Amino acid sequence: MKKQPKRFLAAVLLLAVTVGMLACRESGDDPVESGSDTPAGTEQQVGTGPEAVDFKGAAFRVLCYDPSENAQFPYSEIESEEPSSNLLIDAIYLRNSVIKEKYNIVFQAVHSTRNPWEEAQRSYQSQSDDYDVVMPNINGAMLMAQNGMAVSADEIPHINIENDWWMQGINEDTSFKGKNFFLASYTNIRVLDAALCLLFNQKIADEMKLPDLYQLVDQDDWTMARFMELCRGVTGEVNGDQVMDEKDRYGFVTNNGCWGGFMMGFGEQIISKDRSDIPSLAITGQSFVDKTEELISFLNDATLCLLAERYTGYPVKDHTLRGSIPGDAFVQDRGLFFPASMGGIRTLTNMESDFGILPYPKYDDTQEQYSAFVHTSHASVSCVMITSQQLDMIGRLMEDMAYESYTQITPKLQKTLMQDRITRDEDSKRMIDIIYDGMHIDLGFSATFTVDNDVRTLIAQGNTAVSSTLAGNEAANGSKLQQMIDAFDKVYY
Repeated sequence: MKKQPKRFLAAVLLLAVTVGMLACRESGDDPVESGSDTPAGTEQQVGTGPEAVDFKGAAFRVLCYDPSENAQFPYSEIESEEPSSNLLIDAIYLRNSVIKEKYNIVFQAVHSTRNPWEEAQRSYQSQSDDYDVVMPNINGAMLMAQNGMAVSADEIPHINIENDWWMQGINEDTSFKGKNFFLASYTNIRVLDAALCLLFNQKIADEMKLPDLYQLVDQDDWTMARFMELCRGVTGEVNGDQVMDEKDRYGFVTNNGCWGGFMMGFGEQIISKDRSDIPSLAITGQSFVDKTEELISFLNDATLCLLAERYTGYPVKDHTLRGSIPGDAFVQDRGLFFPASMGGIRTLTNMESDFGILPYPKYDDTQEQYSAFVHTSHASVSCVMITSQQLDMIGRLMEDMAYESYTQITPKLQKTLMQDRITRDEDSKRMIDIIYDGMHIDLGFSATFTVDNDVRTLIAQGNTAVSSTLAGNEAANGSKLQQMIDAFDKVYY
């Protein structure tokens, strides 16, 4: 049986050990009507959710991210006080209206301009009952869980994480010994926007007479070998100076942050799980090493790829260039493929050519499904505070909000991503569904571990010494992982 968290003392001790997890880290970023807006499979589930209860005007207190000025996250996941011409914000308003009326509650959103976990930490250390739910990024949620600040999902009534509106892949990736101390559902809109995809330039695809890329995905023929094949023949000198540089055309335009998206697509993770649902390092396995070496060689092939670090140097001094070199190439029709987050698609407002959305390729056709990498530092999840006294209300609201978000908000989010910018909307919508269905996270990309920086450095240097590099830091990374495991055991088991 689970022990109750050793609250205040444990918090102070464990925070001292784990606070480095949120250190600044370099980012890798860098539905049309067809009869219904309802996602497939939900048509027979209208009205699904706990029975209505009158909570007599109680406040549902949620600490969440402030609506960002960054175009990738232009919304509050919780609060929308009035109808809006913005499809996404209006959908949030409609969801909230349904929940308010059904349960007679009010939303009390507290917005944090930093990671909400930090404010939650201050509240917890003073043993105040300030918040019911906190929505930090995944790195922050891990810290909350390790420090005994979160209620295990199996103690929250009415929640059924097997339902389609809970993000199964992410919840499986972040469980520990069969328990979830924070959850991802379709209420966590930032997860959807933090999922990675590949964009393709439709103009170049037409000029090169490429095969139907959507059909390749549908036929499970969208593999790394096919992706590299399509990149060949695109590269060429276009600005007339007879020198191949960042101003010319390439099959793939990117920076070194793309490697996580590819490895997730290949079915590889820095941290995997054993049969007891305990995390372990997977970085020295032969499959992980071989695929990383192959990826490094591909990204450094100047006949296929425009790699930003080839021109910025590394470590990068001007991070604007790191993003603008590949971004400008794609927008200016000098790049066939371009990596992006789903939310980052909104920033392509100055692109005149049509583009399409694809998942990252599988490594080969033996893989069962496409997998989409989700940033641990950008996606939000939901943690129920251990100090909360309203678990029955919280459970009902979280379950119903997840359902309403799945049926009402997600289709509108797809529309905001597409907005007449893609020539074949139905195909792109299907690709978005594939990406959402395959979302996963890798805890190894948190700032606690060195692997992300290690591999980025190898990519920037064109160095394929993956095995020796990762083996050299294996002991340090293993020690950090064991600290994380010990923290969970000390507080919850």
